[in-house]
Amino acid sequence: MAAVEFMNLLPADTTQDELQVVFLVGARVIQTLRKLVAEEAGQGLAEKSAEAWMAVLEKRTEAEMMKKDETIRELTAQREKAHEEMYQLRTECIRTAAEERILAAAKEAQMQEQIRALEKEKSQVRAQVEMEFKSAAQTEQEAVVSLLTKQMQELKAAAAAATPVNKSNLQGRSGEDWFYELANRAFQTHDGFQAEMTRNKSHSGDVILQFKQGKILVDVKNFQTSDIKSQDLKKLRRDMDENSHIRIAWMVSIDRPVPHFNKYPFMLDIQDEFVFCYINSLKHCENPGLLLQNAWYASMTLYERLLSLRTEDSRAVEDGRATIMQFKKGVEVELQSIRETRALIRNLQVRVDESEKNLVSLLNYEVHRQLEAGVSLVRAWWEKRMIRAEKSRVKSSVLFEAFHGDEPCLSLEGFRGGIVEILGVQKSRTSDFVVVGWALNEN
Repeated sequence: MAAVEFMNLLPADTTQDELQVVFLVGARVIQTLRKLVAEEAGQGLAEKSAEAWMAVLEKRTEAEMMKKDETIRELTAQREKAHEEMYQLRTECIRTAAEERILAAAKEAQMQEQIRALEKEKSQVRAQVEMEFKSAAQTEQEAVVSLLTKQMQELKAAAAAATPVNKSNLQGRSGEDWFYELANRAFQTHDGFQAEMTRNKSHSGDVILQFKQGKILVDVKNFQTSDIKSQDLKKLRRDMDENSHIRIAWMVSIDRPVPHFNKYPFMLDIQDEFVFCYINSLKHCENPGLLLQNAWYASMTLYERLLSLRTEDSRAVEDGRATIMQFKKGVEVELQSIRETRALIRNLQVRVDESEKNLVSLLNYEVHRQLEAGVSLVRAWWEKRMIRAEKSRVKSSVLFEAFHGDEPCLSLEGFRGGIVEILGVQKSRTSDFVVVGWALNEN
């Protein structure tokens, strides 16, 4: 009979595994009761009735539930404390990260400002060097022209004694051939001199003069009825670009002057790092060979000056570049330190999040376990004290008063949560609600 009543208490869909758990729990309860009987028998209380033993068991159960309730409160307090510590730690991490970002941005801005200042200083130095170079080149050119003019005046008397150039030889020959022969006579005593006819080579001018100090690319123009055009000057510049190892170029006009460069018998110009010499109306000069020698001297002097200034400018540029590279290296070191700090903060944040997740999971598990125990307690009381009544309406607070009289170890929120789980309704655990269709069994 008892077995039938026991089986009626079980839900219809109870599985074999669940029955096994129920039997195990029942066996343990019987063992506990027998142990209690033995203990009480030793104290002379064996004559107590089964109701007295149940009262003892209920007291033990109540004490255990109160202990579990206390454990829940402690875990809840620990969880709140852990949340507070996590919040403070996260706030500290965020503040530290923000400070690091602000510091990094400030350092980067400062470094960028210093780089811009260095670039500006470099541009100013370059502009100043270029200005000084142009001024020095102009002064040098004027000095050379003045010196050559004086030399030409002094050598006029000696020029008459020199072997004159037979200008009539020009007739019937090209200007390149005439210049080639003139250059060989004028520079035959110069160290390392050689003359090469290059008029049949593209982008090589007409003649290349080679000296110990370097080479000169010569473009000869023998225009008698038309002027030299700007295209001819541009072609000479393109030829120099194709022969970057040659730094001096001559534009030699046999008959007519070179436009824009006809103030003197020859004039010098500087374009980038090239020296250009424009020789005007060479065949009309009293001593063409002497004029070529003076043009060579002026071109070489100006080129040596240009080379000296270029070396100084290169040294200044290299010093500035070395300073900038050193500064950039320092910037890279700082940026690497900032990146490592950010990575460390990210790793710390990940560990904090993982710890918080694990702690929350642990607390949730413990709370859920305790809630399940509370639901089981409410379910047992409900099956014992509640009956179906279609027209009945009773508040959860009233039911809790009756429950609390029987089971004082569970809070109001826990009791309401048990009712919600039993009835399967959507109700708040923190506010009072009405249970419909159920009534207290006063019997």
